[in-house]
Amino acid sequence: MHHGGTENTEKSKKGRETCALRARYLPLLRALRASVVNLLGAGALVALAACAPQRTEPGPGAAAAALASDHFLTEDGLALPMDVWRPAGKSWAVALALHGMNDYRRAFAELAGEMSERGVTVYAYDQRGFGAAPGHGLWPGSEALIADLNAALRLVRQRHPELPLTLIGESMSGAVVLADLAQASIDPPNAAAMTKPDGIVLIAPAVWGGPALGAVPIGAAWLMANTLPWFLLYAELGIQPSDNITMLRRYSGDSLVIRRTRADAVYGLVELMGQAQAAAPHLQGPALIIYGGRDQIIPRRAVCSVIRTLPDAPAGDWRVAFYPEGHHMITRDLAGRGVAEDLLAWMADHATPLPSATEIANAHAAGAGPALRAAGLCRG
Repeated sequence: MHHGGTENTEKSKKGRETCALRARYLPLLRALRASVVNLLGAGALVALAACAPQRTEPGPGAAAAALASDHFLTEDGLALPMDVWRPAGKSWAVALALHGMNDYRRAFAELAGEMSERGVTVYAYDQRGFGAAPGHGLWPGSEALIADLNAALRLVRQRHPELPLTLIGESMSGAVVLADLAQASIDPPNAAAMTKPDGIVLIAPAVWGGPALGAVPIGAAWLMANTLPWFLLYAELGIQPSDNITMLRRYSGDSLVIRRTRADAVYGLVELMGQAQAAAPHLQGPALIIYGGRDQIIPRRAVCSVIRTLPDAPAGDWRVAFYPEGHHMITRDLAGRGVAEDLLAWMADHATPLPSATEIANAHAAGAGPALRAAGLCRG
């Protein structure tokens, strides 16, 4: 009886996971079905040839990258809107924060405000294709995102050479940061000239790619991107990215937030997430990974698969903070101040215990599966 109950429980769990996966893929699969119908008949091959993924246009030409008062000038001459949160007094640290998919620099308004009140200067810019940056709604390509990240990191370091510099990547930008590390690992001469942050923070990193996503969804995304790249996909209903309803209402009415995503942008993100998952073994600390148990955007199994492939490291080199009640927009949750407290404490001392006691002990060690399961993060 006991074994039968266990088997039924496992079947029930797998059934729920299957339904959840179907729900996630439903908008994409519906769009895929529509594309097949629309492309049938005369002229289908011509239509296929004419529909290629579109990316943001590059800048006007080579330029000296620079930080202005309200924008970041990229190496190809694009002006990306930028906000800077400065403390009233002297700074003891500086951070460069990169927003997630379809979001923009103001995603960090709450977190950066808290950090600046505690003595940290925070820079955040709209990445190309997002917010008020050129090419709104178009996918810029991971290469452009990575190049902009490295240029901005170098400029912030040059402006504050005496301060420890932390790089913060949220969701999509967590994937950008990881992909950048992988790129550096295969090009050591170029990597030697790159600016390295003193610490990396990955907030709900978008690592749902490669094997964690599966061949069918990846193939469907590719087909959509190469047949109907302009097709707009809507955000899935029923997803709750935060428990901060006031913030979500403000967010939903913000014209700079992208709410309908082009199919080719979805595929661009899928490719980036695959790169990020493959890059996990190249993560070099100090690093802090932040993830919430109520995240309905990035599945636990994807985060767990990445954690298991992170390099063996000395205690404290990279650490995992798991908040069982946290959502995808965890720094904007009602309890987001606690996450900010942890982040600030970690920035001040990478070895200090986190004030919230949310760290998974020994997550960095080889064979850390039991610790991850005991914390409630990973099930397998």
